[in-house]
Amino acid sequence: GDTPFLRCRIDDLKFFGNGAKYLTAAGLPNRLYISWATHAILQDVHVPLIFVEGEKKAMAIGQAGHHAIGLVGVYGFLIKDAGLLLDFDSIKLKGRSVVICFDSDLRTNSDVQRALGRLVRELERLQAKVLVMWLPMGKDGQKLGADDFLVQQGPEAFNKLVAEAQPLPDAILQLIKPNQAPGEFEINLASIL
Repeated sequence: GDTPFLRCRIDDLKFFGNGAKYLTAAGLPNRLYISWATHAILQDVHVPLIFVEGEKKAMAIGQAGHHAIGLVGVYGFLIKDAGLLLDFDSIKLKGRSVVICFDSDLRTNSDVQRALGRLVRELERLQAKVLVMWLPMGKDGQKLGADDFLVQQGPEAFNKLVAEAQPLPDAILQLIKPNQAPGEFEINLASIL
């Protein structure tokens, strides 16, 4: 049978002393976080999906009226050295619109950019119509996740960003501003493409 998967959030990070925010059973692969409401539409390719970093962010997006799938970190869609998680087998992706919404540090973190490029390629291989949305940085350059953005800006602002999501090459071009100096462009194209 299917082994149950449990992931626990640690409130007191000093309790374990290793800096872990979450605990899972040793030896189990990551799993996708899929709410009951999203689980019900996994076979309906007419309903778009949003892939996001983490369970709490997926729940926040769900409360805003979208169907989201939470990844256990930006590489949480992969089994180490084995490809995509088996959970993807239960999602009908061919022809489906899928939006990737990583945290705002996607703009500056080359590791997150590499993960984005890999996820885009994997979803496109499964024939999904993949779009990328950019969350803005927070006040004073602070990193924002979808949950933070929803709390600060509200569902209407989030819906606007979802509507502005574009295929990866166009999404990258969205970030380039007129008269921008080369050093101000934070995306490492070699990481993503």
